[in-house]
Amino acid sequence: SNPSSSSALHPASQQLPGSSPPAITSRDPRKNGIYTPLVGPLMECYQTLSNNNWRMQECFVLQMQYFHKHFMPPVISEKFVPLLMSLLHHQTVPPVRSAAAVSLCRLVRWGLRGLGRRHEVCAKLITEYGRSESYWGRATFITV
Repeated sequence: SNPSSSSALHPASQQLPGSSPPAITSRDPRKNGIYTPLVGPLMECYQTLSNNNWRMQECFVLQMQYFHKHFMPPVISEKFVPLLMSLLHHQTVPPVRSAAAVSLCRLVRWGLRGLGRRHEVCAKLITEYGRSESYWGRATFITV
């Protein structure tokens, strides 16, 4: 068992010739901001999926429930929560809407550390869906 072979598999341990090693200050990848540059490509990927195949879109949205392990709360709050809220409101395919509800609940629970932002998202869900005059809105609230 070669110890250098296991470190070669970890992306943070790889470096280009002539470059300095990455500054890793914590074992928590969210605190290091390693994944923050991936937000733009992930959003572009979602935009591509949203035009073509709802099954792929459902799979992508279901994976968003784990983004709290990789992204800081401000990124989750500014990028992913609004996307999931818009999916709840505008998506016509029930499996994608259901996946958005599951991912939103997990991100609110585990990804938003501040109680203020959590309460804001929950209050918006209650007013938009729980107290909705339409059957669809109340059914969405029950799903969430």
